[in-house]
Amino acid sequence: MHRLLLLGSLLALAACSPDPAPAEAPPSPDPPVVVATTSPTVVDIIRANPELSTLATLIDLSGVAETLSDTAQVFTVLAPSNDAWAALPGGVESLRSDPDATRRLLLGHVVNMRLFSTDALGTLDLESADGETLSIESGDGTVVASRGGVRTAVVTPDLDASNGVVHVVDAVLAR
Repeated sequence: MHRLLLLGSLLALAACSPDPAPAEAPPSPDPPVVVATTSPTVVDIIRANPELSTLATLIDLSGVAETLSDTAQVFTVLAPSNDAWAALPGGVESLRSDPDATRRLLLGHVVNMRLFSTDALGTLDLESADGETLSIESGDGTVVASRGGVRTAVVTPDLDASNGVVHVVDAVLAR
């Protein structure tokens, strides 16, 4: 009888005790790390090139960086070197004080298409992003752009970007 009473007490205690804690699942391995690999935009190319630091400053001051960062569009940028800006009559100080004029000047160096140096065979008359005509001439391994009587040679061609191409040029196409 004592055995039955003891067995009954043990069963009653077992029925009243909480469920044992579920066994912990083994830790899952860390999810794979996905690294986004995006190609640089034309703005990224300009900002990364020490030879284009003046241009980088001007595109930021004028708001052109926002336009050229748009990855839904493509651009060809004729990017004046620091030496080209230094040779500009009147220098760049006047541009720093007039963002609207700077924006117009910079957009005169942009074409809304991807144009590599090998694409410009002969002479092309294109509309620049400011609505004016920009002429591109190619021959004998050289590419020259002109506008309003000012000519500039491409000194470093075909810096490829996710949204276009940058060509370093040796003069500013001033109006």
